[in-house]
Amino acid sequence: MAPKALLIAGEASGDLYGSVLVKELKAQLPHCEYWAYGGKKMEAAGANLAYNLVDEAVIGIYEALARLPRYYGIWQDLKEFLRRERPSPVILIDYPGFNVRAARFARSLGLKTIYYIPPKVWVWKRGRAKTMAEVSDLIVTIFPFEPPLYKEYEGNAVYCGHPLVDLVPQGQKAPSENLVALLPGSREQEINRMLPRFLKAAQIIKDKRPTTTFALPRAHTVPLPLLQKHLAEHKGLEVNIVDDDTAAVLSQSRAAIATSGTVTLEAAILGTPMVISYAVNMLSALVFHICVRNDHVGLPNIVANRQVCPELLQGAGTPEALAKELLPLIDDGPSRQAQIEGLAQVKSLLGSSGSMRRIVDVMKPYFSEGE
Repeated sequence: MAPKALLIAGEASGDLYGSVLVKELKAQLPHCEYWAYGGKKMEAAGANLAYNLVDEAVIGIYEALARLPRYYGIWQDLKEFLRRERPSPVILIDYPGFNVRAARFARSLGLKTIYYIPPKVWVWKRGRAKTMAEVSDLIVTIFPFEPPLYKEYEGNAVYCGHPLVDLVPQGQKAPSENLVALLPGSREQEINRMLPRFLKAAQIIKDKRPTTTFALPRAHTVPLPLLQKHLAEHKGLEVNIVDDDTAAVLSQSRAAIATSGTVTLEAAILGTPMVISYAVNMLSALVFHICVRNDHVGLPNIVANRQVCPELLQGAGTPEALAKELLPLIDDGPSRQAQIEGLAQVKSLLGSSGSMRRIVDVMKPYFSEGE
């Protein structure tokens, strides 16, 4: 019987990273059988999808509490899968609220665990690094400053580069003089919270720069009718919806308004100036304010350890403020040039190409019959 490995990811970005990891694993370890609690991208890459966790994703503490009965059922299903199939290793991809528990349970069964893209302990409680060291046989980070945080607790942590450097197509960038990308997120909650602000900001920009055009990449996790419903409320504004091709839109865009998340690193790699915004409900915002230990929210700013891109969070992210920050990034001038230079620095800090091959190389010894 072929040895089994299980990958667990609960969000769209984790599903994307998991899909390219599955492809590289299948190329280097073709004798293994790959299973996933993840999403459609990992399934398309060749993993057997045991459960579609990505479609269950929510953001915010209140929203997560409302889904507790559903998550309990998923958790029981996963425990039974681990007992029955005994996959080893179990590869956890981000999604700490679920995956840390899964790692601990897998270890209790004697299964090997690899945490790929671990929780952002540098943002939240740094003491969580101790937990990660306890539940993981191997921790593979995607930022160079992370391994020392785990090694303090004798965690086996390594950095192999950021996978987006390979994932984002980096051909000749030829941005339109007029195109602005709107990137409101990959989950329905984010769309409902952020897109109305972005569309109102786009209308302000359009009024000031009448030749401006707008494109909105649609993640496969976002229903098209949801976007169309919001756009219908802005009948005088034309926005081109592009299905699941964020990199292409960003490479053609002069600038972007982006919800904080992985997409901001895609824009950084492509050198597309942006304004970063984010908002959650008041309960989640309060917990975030109390617990967060970082000066920045946008990933490019965190990587650079300084503000490369403007951040407009919670109530500060009004349409008027978004438009005011974006307009200097559309026009040629010192603000645009300074950010382009800052994004180039961010890209260099993310490492060289070939990260996925290096990642699988360090994972191999943890596979049954690994070479």
